[in-house]
Order: sequence, then structure tokens, then C-alpha cells
Amino acid sequence: MRTFAECTLPGHPDKLSDRIADALVDAALTRDTDALVGIEVAVHRDHVFIDGRIACPGAESIDVDRIARRICTTSGYGATFGPNPEHLHILQDLCLGDFRPEERDIRRLADDQNIVTGYAEAQPETHYLPTAHRVARVCAEELDRERRSAPKLFGPDGKILIVARDEWDGTRHQARCNIEAMSCSVQHHPKVGTVDIIDAVKRVRAAAQQRLASIPALTWEEHPDALLVNGAGDFAVGGPEGDNGLSGKKLVVDAFGPHVPIGGGALSGKDPHKIDRTAALRARQIAKHLVMAGVAERALVHLAYAPGDTNPRWSEIQFGTHDPAAHTLTWKRADPVFARRWLSGYDCSIAGTFRDLQLHAMRWEHLATWGHFGDPELPWERWSPGSGTQGA
Repeated sequence: MRTFAECTLPGHPDKLSDRIADALVDAALTRDTDALVGIEVAVHRDHVFIDGRIACPGAESIDVDRIARRICTTSGYGATFGPNPEHLHILQDLCLGDFRPEERDIRRLADDQNIVTGYAEAQPETHYLPTAHRVARVCAEELDRERRSAPKLFGPDGKILIVARDEWDGTRHQARCNIEAMSCSVQHHPKVGTVDIIDAVKRVRAAAQQRLASIPALTWEEHPDALLVNGAGDFAVGGPEGDNGLSGKKLVVDAFGPHVPIGGGALSGKDPHKIDRTAALRARQIAKHLVMAGVAERALVHLAYAPGDTNPRWSEIQFGTHDPAAHTLTWKRADPVFARRWLSGYDCSIAGTFRDLQLHAMRWEHLATWGHFGDPELPWERWSPGSGTQGA
């Protein structure tokens, strides 16, 4: 079965927009952990467009311009690759101010409807993520490391695409994951030669292979077509000067890759009381605990909220198993009684999730850069003995 995944560098226009949005979320939360934030960011050439609402004490004092320029600078724009952060035109249409009367009191209620999905598969070596998804992220991290080591050669914009083939041993156990191809697009200085770019990407792949060596039976094709570099040709003009960007567009990259259903909203640009973000983290935790407890090979957790709900109005757990004869994955809904018992081990209310997962203490800008899932140090990624075990 062939699988695909991609990951973007922090300076990709869409990811740049996410990072600006979440840096503003961080700024609001430092003023008030109940801060209400719902914003969108778009970038194009030397313009940054920011709209939406930030409600908290002192919201008017948030230096939006400075934050946007800082994110562009730390992404690598400025000295060699444009736009120059100091010359950005930052256009705002933000509602900034304190809470309206009684508004703080309803932060525990869903202010919109939403469906969220949590996913995990029983492979600790991939941090319980799909193999191709994990490989794409590690390759992107190594590409960004290479970029930072040679900032005058490689620009902030870039993207990794991984093509993998999962093979099975005639049982329900995966025998091998073969990386058939890695496509790398990386912004570069106009005077950098093709050979130098290819050599750098080969170093990136080698570093990623070393980091991923613990994944059982992970193999990499070595023929010429297995490594594609800047397939569209010259990539000297990139970032916002090469394409427009918008926050919330990299939904699949931010979730679990193209083979897993996603929920109904983006993660970035929203405070951690909004269910798009809050409930998605709880759903991932529940799915991960299911596979860590040995209940399933793969687990999907769906939570759905209606406006005004404190807890999910609807919930469902699905288990995925591999059919070795058909080489396909099949999904089966968990017994509703089991699902209710398992979910009863978690407080899925907005307030309870905010409290249990320590969402007041997160640095959302960092999570927007490399993803909300997979880091074992994050509260929703940790194993909590006893959580959900009454459903086992």
C-alpha cells in the first residue's frame, strides 16, 4: 500500500502565516490565560494582512507589527532573501479590547460547532504517527538545519514530499516501509549551482536516515529517481515574494497526513479554549492511549460539539486493522458501550481539557512551526497510567 506525506519549512508562506497568528495567540495569553483569540493572517510580497479579534486586558498594547516582523526575521527573511522584515507593510483589521460583559464566563462553552479527529498507530518509533508523516517531518527539520547552517545559500522557503510503500508479512504486522521517493523543493541563492543544491539535499537525507534508523525495517530507495530536487527548476524567488500564504491552509500537514480524516477547523490562530484546538489535542491523547494500551493497531477518535456545548455532544471511536490478503486498511466502529466507558476516563469538557493538558503553558508559535503531535514531552502526548483504563 502506497502512502504519501509532506511537510513545509517554517518560512513557507502558509506556515509563516500560521506562526505569526500563533505568536499573537501567545502574546494574548501572557496577558490573560482566558484570552479570546480568533485571527487570520495572509502574506503576499511585502504585505502582511491580519484580521480577527483579540479580547483580553491590555489587548491594545500588543505590538502586532513588532511580532510580525520578528517572525519574518527568525524565519530567515531579510539580509539575503526578501521580503525585508523592516520594510513590511502590515495591514490590520483587528478588534482589540477587553472582554465584553459576561464574555469571560462563557469561555467554557463552545462558541462554534466543530468536529475534531484524533489519530494514533501502535508504532512508538514513529511517535505513534504514520511512518511517512514522521519521515517527512524529520526530513524537513534536517532541511531547515541545513538552511540555517548556510543562510546565504538557502532561503527560508521549502517543502518535502515523501512517497512510501508499506509492505506486510502475510499477517497484520507491517514487515517493511520502503521510502520510494523523496521530493525536496528548497529556495536558494541565484548563484548557487544545481550540484551544490543536490549535494546539500543528499546530506539532509542522510541525516534524516540516521535519525530514523530506529524505525523497524525502514528502507530507502537509492536509484536516481528516488531523490527529486527542485523539480520545477529555479527556486531563487520564494516565500511571500514567490507565492501568497494564508494561515490555516496546511490542515493535513498539521494533522496526520493525507490518509487520515481531518476535523473541521484549523489549529493555528485560535486560543486554546476554542474546540478546534482544545478538543483536537484531547482526541489525539485518547487515540494514543488506546494504541499504547494495546487495544488497537490504529485508533481514530471523533469528538463533535455544537455551539454552547461544554462537552462533546457526539463521540465515536474507530479501530483500524490491516487486511493482508487485500492489502487494505479496514475500519470498524468500536462497540458504543466500550467507547463510552473508555471516554469516561477523560474530562473532554473545554475547561477540563484546558486544565488537564496545561494549555495555558504552551508556546503555540513553536507548535505552529513543527506540529502539535509527536513530541513526547507535550502533555497530550504523554502516557498517563489509568487514563481510560476502565474502558479496557
